[in-house]
Amino acid sequence: MSPPAFWVTTGTSCASVTPTISSASATRSRYFRKRGPADIDHSRYAHRYGSPHRQDTAAAHGEPLGLEECKLTKRAYGWPEDAQFLVPDGVREHFAAGIGARGAAARRAWNALFDKYRAKYPSLATEVEHMQKRTLPDGWDRNLPTFPPDAKGVAGRDASGQVLNVLAQNIPWFMGGSGDLGPSNKTTLKSTAPAT
Repeated sequence: MSPPAFWVTTGTSCASVTPTISSASATRSRYFRKRGPADIDHSRYAHRYGSPHRQDTAAAHGEPLGLEECKLTKRAYGWPEDAQFLVPDGVREHFAAGIGARGAAARRAWNALFDKYRAKYPSLATEVEHMQKRTLPDGWDRNLPTFPPDAKGVAGRDASGQVLNVLAQNIPWFMGGSGDLGPSNKTTLKSTAPAT
């Protein structure tokens, strides 16, 4: 048996959305015996809400409002028309009390768990940190091939394939993808088995 669908009649304010989410969450827990995100199946909201000339038009989907329409939209919100990147009063506090607080708690839990992982697997933890920070390990460029000037030259994909295979040996988390074109564009990594 499926839970009932919930409708949000307007998605333009927290006050209009919150009761529906609360009701859907309570119903979900009755049906599935767990708390989880609400299943909001239907909602009605205005594209570019507040824009006097673009709201609910095809132009609302892919065209910028432009300076004059932005000013008119801000006027409709009761915001200062010349404000740039305005964050209205209460938004930061609302964020900090909700997802900000939950995110901070989740981050603390992750850091505690990762500290235990680092104590048990120091070299793997260093690799994870490199991946997260998008930095390269020492020696990442060890044995990179060079291609001296040559009248005949080396095909770009051949040179690229040689470089990729050396990088794959020096960077344990190095990966790429090329579908079934690997043999043609020379991106097949010889030191690892393909993941499918």
